[in-house]
Amino acid sequence: MGAKFHDASGALQDVELDASIYREAEEANTTVAALINRKFETDSSKYGTAFHQMLASCGLLVPKDNEYGMRSPTIGAVLDGKVEFMSAANTRDFGSPTGSASRTLFPIAVIEMIEAALRRNYEADPAYFDSFVSQNISVSNDRFEQPIVNYDTPNGPHQAKAQRISQLAEPATMMRFTTSDKVRKIPTYAIGAEFSKEALRATPLDMVGMTMTRYLAVERDAWVYSWINDILNGDADINVGALPSVNISSLDAAATGGKVTHLGWLKFLNRKRRYRKVDVIICDLGTYLKIEAREGRPGRTPNDTTLPILDAQARPINTVFGDVRVFIVDDAADGGPLPAGTILAFDTRYALTKVRNISADYKAAEEFVMRRSEAFRLDFAEILYRTFDDAFDVLVLA
Repeated sequence: MGAKFHDASGALQDVELDASIYREAEEANTTVAALINRKFETDSSKYGTAFHQMLASCGLLVPKDNEYGMRSPTIGAVLDGKVEFMSAANTRDFGSPTGSASRTLFPIAVIEMIEAALRRNYEADPAYFDSFVSQNISVSNDRFEQPIVNYDTPNGPHQAKAQRISQLAEPATMMRFTTSDKVRKIPTYAIGAEFSKEALRATPLDMVGMTMTRYLAVERDAWVYSWINDILNGDADINVGALPSVNISSLDAAATGGKVTHLGWLKFLNRKRRYRKVDVIICDLGTYLKIEAREGRPGRTPNDTTLPILDAQARPINTVFGDVRVFIVDDAADGGPLPAGTILAFDTRYALTKVRNISADYKAAEEFVMRRSEAFRLDFAEILYRTFDDAFDVLVLA
């Protein structure tokens, strides 16, 4: 008896799952849950997805409340294949007698719990930062050849422009897509949990998911600051240098002594307007308050409605600057990623690419299932890099 689900006609199907499902998902460059849902058709509006039906059939439930009188199973019951729906009215064993189904699905069930919990926390720094990423790439190994867009052309920059051509003539070469000469290695991080015999009997599944979720939430929060630092200062591991910066005093001579002026701020936002439109800035709280209190900022005063007014407003129509989102980080003295008086600005449409090695999760999970171990390991691997440097700008207050 393996994992069960209702097919599209409503018939109950029994599926034997083993560790090979992780290798199959890796080769398909997808998640185990997505692979199962793809392979086994069901009426999800009636029964839920095939993956979640299989989890439930193996007793891998993490109820948020006691609505149905069910308790989360212990880890020992999961690993031994003795998971039962623990309620007053039902103690029937729904798991596999050999323990293969519940043990096979246990790692991916924990991963799903963690990712679902992290996705729900929309107000944390990692959630906001992830919204700045313009491109997410999934690969199935720890090596990654970074695509490079090269605007250099054999006959000089003039060939990269659109030109009039004669009949049947070849067009000018605008750009060439290549891969980086240096293959990027995606670092792998791991978190493990080992269960004593006493813990196997006492530790419920939802406690494992909650504990690992909390750990990874703290870990991802630290990654955000590390990534911001690498965006600004470069990362030697992926052969990326620091971003150039501009001093605000070079934009407005009146902006000295760490002061922000309205003219200097607008000139900064309008820089490189043919290449990018800044919609996000990152800075510490003190720098943000200087922007808010900038010298020369237009104010609004109520008009005297008893007086006749003849006014023709001037409205610029070709500016690229507008409201920007501000991501505030800790001061450098408190472990923040940016020096005081530094503003990292970018256009989120073209700025950042994140690459994730999905095979890291599955190799660790497959090993756990095969070894029948009482130590659970969760691997994760991803890197973040600047997609186009023209999408960034850095302002320094001096």
